Amino acid sequence: MGKFMKLKKLPPLKLNSKDRTIIQDEFTKWICSSIRPFNLISDLGLKATLQTIFDICKKYQGSINIDDILVTPTTISNNVKKLAEYYRSLLRPILIEQAESGALVVCPDFWTDNHKKMNYLGLTVYFVTNGYELFTFDLCCTRFNEIDKTGVGALKVFLYAIREQLNLFGLLSYMDNNKITFTSDRGANTLKALKWYPVIYCFAHRINNHHHHQQKATKKLPHVCDSSSDSSSPEDDTIAPSPSKHGEANTVLSDLPPKPEEVLKTITTSKKLVKYVKLVSKVANTTKRFISL
Repeated sequence: MGKFMKLKKLPPLKLNSKDRTIIQDEFTKWICSSIRPFNLISDLGLKATLQTIFDICKKYQGSINIDDILVTPTTISNNVKKLAEYYRSLLRPILIEQAESGALVVCPDFWTDNHKKMNYLGLTVYFVTNGYELFTFDLCCTRFNEIDKTGVGALKVFLYAIREQLNLFGLLSYMDNNKITFTSDRGANTLKALKWYPVIYCFAHRINNHHHHQQKATKKLPHVCDSSSDSSSPEDDTIAPSPSKHGEANTVLSDLPPKPEEVLKTITTSKKLVKYVKLVSKVANTTKRFISL
């Protein structure tokens, strides 16, 4: 009786090109945002899982062939550039508007993959709108070539890499006119590369660095250093003032919107934290000296 009662299989539905492109873009964004290899899309386990999902969904929406949904790694690879340019076109007018008003901050980050001996540049931008909303975007994570991290040639390569990426968003002229502010962890190479541009030093790195030095102080009183990390402390002790592009303004605290008030509270809390760390460190050193007597 089973063969007579068996339902006839319907042919799988085919996606139209528009819907397939939407799915292809979603796969590309997933691969890029999770920093996954392109060939992950061909993983047999992923395919089996999705097929099970669609098999269950057949009783609700009909049958869809899994091969008509998944795209190849080559397709993902080729689609990265297309989607990147698409999102650049969306971001470009937004970032230009912020740069024109002097509200755009760029945070560059350089690092090296010691295993592959490759150098990378990451750029993140921050800005606050007229409604006091903070926005941040990752502009790039790109590879670049340089020979010596400490040489003059390397500094030019750092600067060229930054300029090359900002140019993709139409921001190069604003950088040249000092309409863009950079924020840095006080790394010597970054400071030298950006010495002709407005730079604000990261306050969070200051707190973290101070905490590290306080913990490592054992035989002498702790020395507060403004370096960004233990590995680059000899280079990061460069003292340079953070330039101010705007005049001072007097504002009553009660007149501030909620967002700026939150920023002030964060600064106040951070100052209290630094004072607490100093106090704890002094107490620890006093106890050690007393015990040694």
